[in-house]
Amino acid sequence: LSLNGPTSPTELVEKLEVSEFTLERNTKELIFSRQVMESGFTPTDALHVLGQLDIGDAKQAEKGAQVLAKLRNQNVQEFCEEILRSVRLNIKNAVLKAVFRRQTGSSLENFFTSDSNDPLLSVNFTLNIPIIGIGAAARLLLPEVAEALGTRIIFPEHYEVGNALGAIMVAS
Repeated sequence: LSLNGPTSPTELVEKLEVSEFTLERNTKELIFSRQVMESGFTPTDALHVLGQLDIGDAKQAEKGAQVLAKLRNQNVQEFCEEILRSVRLNIKNAVLKAVFRRQTGSSLENFFTSDSNDPLLSVNFTLNIPIIGIGAAARLLLPEVAEALGTRIIFPEHYEVGNALGAIMVAS
């Protein structure tokens, strides 16, 4: 990494000819010894880069997006838009999984939440209850999820100061 700069885990596995397990173990050791710093690119970072949200450090988000987009042979805007599409899909699937688990058990949840382009079967659902939006990025991420699920979204007072951990604790 110090010679070649940032690279993806997939490229490291190939270049170093190690297993994913070995790479993960070695990476954890490097992080623990503070030789490597672990960071993540969040939906909020993508919203910063796209100019849709202005909280935190947008310059760092832009730097991260440039590195990650280059690793994926994309431009920064394509990369950030793909991140947001993926996050919205994950949120939609999480809502559907929670509803299916509550209503029918978990046996069918993976089938009904997949967005695969199956040539033989297509399934669409309408959620009969509203989605509650919590967190600073909620107003920018959740309306499309609610639309895809055929429901409405409610943003409670001070929704922007909530976070995912709080939402999970309330939902549990």
